Amino acid sequence: MTSEQLAGLRLEDALAILKQEGITPEVVISGPPRPPQRADGRSLRVVRYVNNRLLCSHFRDAMPEEP
Repeated sequence: MTSEQLAGLRLEDALAILKQEGITPEVVISGPPRPPQRADGRSLRVVRYVNNRLLCSHFRDAMPEEP
């Protein structure tokens, strides 16, 4: 599985895909250097997968705004 295939997926979806392949990755959650924001309306998504490590960050779950 490549980083490009997992990028953007919700953490739980990426973990399920990797589990089917017999892979149990380390999960690293990235956040801002300020007090954490409430996670309401946000989900953990994969930013990158390298060396059996999933780097994840919270992203807002919303439809894109129209231009």
